[in-house]
Amino acid sequence: MSHRRTAGGNQPIPLDWPAAAVIGDDRWTAEFAIPLQYLDLQQLHVGRLLEIKFGREDYTGADVALSVWPSGAEYAGLDGYGRLYLGEPNLLADVKVDNALSANLDLLPLTPYLLTAQIRADHGDIQLRADGNERRLPASGAWQPVSLAFATGTDGRVAVTAGGTGAAPGTAVRVRQARLVQISRIPALGPAIRAGGFATRNKYNRSHAVSWSGFGTDCAALVLEASATRFRALLYNFATVAVDGHARFWSLDAGQYILSQSADADDDHHVDSATGRAGNVIISRGRSVAVRLPPQQVTVVELTLLQAHGNTQDRADLALSPLDTEVAAGVVRGVAHNIALSANMR
Repeated sequence: MSHRRTAGGNQPIPLDWPAAAVIGDDRWTAEFAIPLQYLDLQQLHVGRLLEIKFGREDYTGADVALSVWPSGAEYAGLDGYGRLYLGEPNLLADVKVDNALSANLDLLPLTPYLLTAQIRADHGDIQLRADGNERRLPASGAWQPVSLAFATGTDGRVAVTAGGTGAAPGTAVRVRQARLVQISRIPALGPAIRAGGFATRNKYNRSHAVSWSGFGTDCAALVLEASATRFRALLYNFATVAVDGHARFWSLDAGQYILSQSADADDDHHVDSATGRAGNVIISRGRSVAVRLPPQQVTVVELTLLQAHGNTQDRADLALSPLDTEVAAGVVRGVAHNIALSANMR
């Protein structure tokens, strides 16, 4: 191993780094504890970029075989490094996990967290629990990723569990890769609100897909689809009560749409046809739609065009000016200007 401190070359790594390696049937795994003093970093924070490259030398054959990550990078060169971003620390790193996970934790009060794990069971259900919050899926016999977002109460104390329920006697339930992390938030701005589309300098007309209002700072949104005829987004309400707000759409064609909404219970990022609710709404540029978000769960919102209303840009665009408008004796007289390219007065 070596460490590139500067562009001038690589520095040898001391041999006293804590390390361990495992050779499996289809892979090899190595872990290293890297002392910070060798990375020349003044501080670490979530989102910090580290450039890193992994190399492997195999001497078991007649010729030495070299492999490297990132794939395609030069093995010994100073270019082609991969990007590693520091994330939130795993708060379950010191908790023993085998057939099940069970831990009582003192966390920050009134703070959002994300609990994830991979669980395998042949019968019954697999589940994650954090106090009164639960995510449950039918067991499939294979390793299944499960995630649960929740917020702590005023004292920050929470009991987290991962495992299975309803399994047949003698059948095993396994849990691995359990992680509990604090959901990063920007204190000054609240959770991330993704609007789709783009924004550029000196561009004043709205080019994003949607704008959100009325949800406060306890909601997060991620736009997954934003075309002229279809919209789909995931929203999460961190509050303990339902929140009502509005979505205002800017890139959908004018027309009648099917508005569908449901909880994302199976993590497929689509509305559940069995539990979702749907209705018809009229959409035009800038028109808002009411949305209610249940507490502490992911909600999918979808709009699909049912019937187009034609090109609204062909319609007249009327404007008034104070230069040729007169108000006298309760009567308004003036000229209505059509500043559009069309004389169509529909």
